[in-house]
Amino acid sequence: MTRWLGLLLLQLCGCGLDDRRVDVRHCIMAPDSGVVATFSTARLGRCDDKICPDAFAGTQIVALGPGDVAGRVVPLHASPNATLALGLRGDLSLERDDTDALRVALQLDTLAVSDAGALSAGFALELTDCIAIGGSTSLSFNAEGTLGDCPLRAALRFADATREGADCTRDPVSGVPTCAPTTTASVDVSPGVNTLSLPHDRGDRANTGLGGVEWEATLAVDPPRRCDLVFTIDDIRIDP
Repeated sequence: MTRWLGLLLLQLCGCGLDDRRVDVRHCIMAPDSGVVATFSTARLGRCDDKICPDAFAGTQIVALGPGDVAGRVVPLHASPNATLALGLRGDLSLERDDTDALRVALQLDTLAVSDAGALSAGFALELTDCIAIGGSTSLSFNAEGTLGDCPLRAALRFADATREGADCTRDPVSGVPTCAPTTTASVDVSPGVNTLSLPHDRGDRANTGLGGVEWEATLAVDPPRRCDLVFTIDDIRIDP
């Protein structure tokens, strides 16, 4: 399959994050290798109003290819005076490039912002089918590049139809539950391998679905300054 043919399949990805809801009926087991995404066969696509917030219409997204778990990386939000661009590091003319990685360029600029507070921008890996986490302890990924001096944090997203008090609705005909995702506490991202522990108190872990990973950078308005981040993310995997 070429990357251009893959663009056709991109529109079929359907497990949303952010304020959208996640259908947990299709949770799959984690691959034996543990690999979620290496981006070696990933390809580029474009946001539309069914995938991204309106502010990102027409901007670039990244869809995972064969060998990775099905999913896509999409922008979630960006404050005024914040820019976020997603791409790939490798040679897009190749069907497979083992040097490839998700490339992120992010800038937060408070020099022209008068209101107190903070700027932020975020993006997420959304999995088409959530992954059951029973028997797994953590998720890890590798980050390289310039992370700047504004905090970049990562968190896991879950959809769990079994936990008490879950924000779920049930289809009146099929009985299939659809649940809003929940997020674990975020951790600081640093160059090298970053590890996010899977929670141990989620009840029946075999029925707990990992829906994706979210990253967010923030920058306080005071003192006024600018923060530039250009980095890659690669080798996302679930650890036993």
